[in-house]
Amino acid sequence: MKKREKSDLEIRAIVQANLLLNKYMIDSPTELDIAGIALMEKCIIKETELTGEAGRIIKSGDHFIISIKEGLEKGQRNFVTVHELGHRIFKETISTYSVCKESDLRENKIFKEALPNQFAAELMMKREWFLDFTNNRDLSFDLIKDTAEVFNTSIMSACIRYAHIGDKPVGFIYVHNEKIRWKAFSSDFPFWSLNSKLNELSYSKDYFRNRTRYEGKREIDIDAWFRNDRNRRDGATLYEEIFYMPRYGGVMVMLTT
Repeated sequence: MKKREKSDLEIRAIVQANLLLNKYMIDSPTELDIAGIALMEKCIIKETELTGEAGRIIKSGDHFIISIKEGLEKGQRNFVTVHELGHRIFKETISTYSVCKESDLRENKIFKEALPNQFAAELMMKREWFLDFTNNRDLSFDLIKDTAEVFNTSIMSACIRYAHIGDKPVGFIYVHNEKIRWKAFSSDFPFWSLNSKLNELSYSKDYFRNRTRYEGKREIDIDAWFRNDRNRRDGATLYEEIFYMPRYGGVMVMLTT
């Protein structure tokens, strides 16, 4: 796999996450006690009703109060908590009152959100642990689901982490109510110029039309996702696998070649 250069931001996040792991002598994901670490770092966690937010952090005297949206699935709740802890670690990303929308927890390039995201990814899915678990395994949503379970994180964060450091070319696309919301592609994925709208050729279109579901990978026309990509060539193949997320009104699409 072609190696992606680490940014200064990513290096900072990796260093701080590993300092914290070493501080609490954590050697595997099973030893990671997120609530315990947050408490030791002077953070009080509570679940509360939030609208339009996944989490927030407020400085209160010498402590910080982390509020997490009620009803989140365990993996998502964990990632949001560690993201907010990242704000506490990187004080320059936090104001007296900081709010994080759900969109801030994915491929966000804004400094004050990207740094906590990188920190959360490394703390929960340390590069060494992640590669040991995922390398040389068949890439499918079965692997992604296993990864999310082992690392106690969300499907979304496991997808993004794999796109960043996994050993196989891949593209992940999240579609909500037939609208393409975000993408995460590995640096060696051969196509980049994504269609702006969901195409009829994608099997995911059937889910939004009549809730039809498909299991496993299916070969698909490249036009389904990359109609105008300059890297397309005769004989190239593209495979689509879909993870259905009815609770959120969306699907996660995995593209492989």
